[in-house]
Amino acid sequence: MKYSILTLLVTILIFTYSFGQETGKSVRIGTVFGWDQNVGGSKRIPTGSYTGYNPDFNKTNFSIGITMDYSLKNKIYAFTGLTYSNRDFTGTFYCEVCDFIVPPQPEPISLSFLEIPVGLRFYLLASRLKPFAEAGLINQFALQQELTTIEDSSPANAYVLSGSVGLGLEYGISRNIAMLARAAYTRGISNLIEGMDYSMQIFSINASLVGRLN
Repeated sequence: MKYSILTLLVTILIFTYSFGQETGKSVRIGTVFGWDQNVGGSKRIPTGSYTGYNPDFNKTNFSIGITMDYSLKNKIYAFTGLTYSNRDFTGTFYCEVCDFIVPPQPEPISLSFLEIPVGLRFYLLASRLKPFAEAGLINQFALQQELTTIEDSSPANAYVLSGSVGLGLEYGISRNIAMLARAAYTRGISNLIEGMDYSMQIFSINASLVGRLN
């Protein structure tokens, strides 16, 4: 799975770079780091018909990776990349058909993903400091999923699709280097658990530093 993801990303990056070279479009690559907070608001995260977690989203998560974008028009950019993100929380396991001698205690739950975003960024101004809006899809491939159920030993989906919208600012440090800061809201389109009505909701603040390749 990991090799397939990396192969897909390399293919996307090569295609993007080649497209920029052939068309004369601006191609940029850089690093991104973000702070993420789960804002799911759900009272329960089901992992089966009778099992699940009562969550406490008290953990601050992060994401880190590489980003790449290229210009489609003067104020419109397409972007992609590869990001590692964790989605940890504290959960108390529940089972409606179990008879516990000792009630379950809160425990740390670890979730982590490799993410490949694909989207569009719309710049509102053509200046050195320019606000932008962006929207896209995030392909999330599970790396770690510590969820317990009595019905399935591996209940979480290996792949989750999410949608994301965000607002931000870009500052041109020089002709070839720029810094971007953004706030984004991400919500799962597909469910985290197969057959269970629960999807992740994440609020993120991140920053990236990008440089032009051509």
